[in-house]
Amino acid sequence: MGDVIDGVMRFELKAGLDSATTNLDTILDAVTNTQFLEPGDAKAAIDFAARFLSGQIEAFPVQLEDSDALYDQMENKERYGQVMKTIYAYKSPGLTIALSSVFPDAPLMKVINEEGRVLTSGLWNADKSSLLDVNGVHEHQSLLEHWTGICLGEPVSLELATADELAVFTNFNSQDMLNAIENFGVVTTFMDEFLPSLTSEPESWSMDDEDLDDDLDDDQFTP
Repeated sequence: MGDVIDGVMRFELKAGLDSATTNLDTILDAVTNTQFLEPGDAKAAIDFAARFLSGQIEAFPVQLEDSDALYDQMENKERYGQVMKTIYAYKSPGLTIALSSVFPDAPLMKVINEEGRVLTSGLWNADKSSLLDVNGVHEHQSLLEHWTGICLGEPVSLELATADELAVFTNFNSQDMLNAIENFGVVTTFMDEFLPSLTSEPESWSMDDEDLDDDLDDDQFTP
């Protein structure tokens, strides 16, 4: 019996590793071989940010890049690539500075590690206690939990920031900021289209023990 279990576990591990490798290849291809959509959609980005600041958009349980909605688009290489490329291109504070130029009165926040390195930054909605960055809308506590996990348990903190302070970490000029807003519009258009999914718990979170047992029963292994 032990050998059978070990065989099943080895099969699952190999399948998981093969799937992860395929997904990483897809992400790499998306980031390196997809071109930004030109022109982007500055209006969509500004509209989404305005709705966020007015409290009309709920927080996402997971980061956009980890969401079921985006994962399901992997076969659509062009759209998946445009969204992923934008996410990876604007994880630095440049997008925050660009959005701040459009919403100069909006509070800004940054997540930093113990050494003060900026991990992410974005517009802040104090009433909702949530942050908007290129990866979506994140509630305070889940944001800290996410980045604590990314930093392998290293303490992280959320602090107020200013555009001038964040400008130290980027060399964006005025054209770069316009490009950032236009490109972010491609992401916000995607987020708007899949907003019900993005603001709901991923399907995997809602699986109960009976669902898991059924999945195991449906799988046939030959150790």
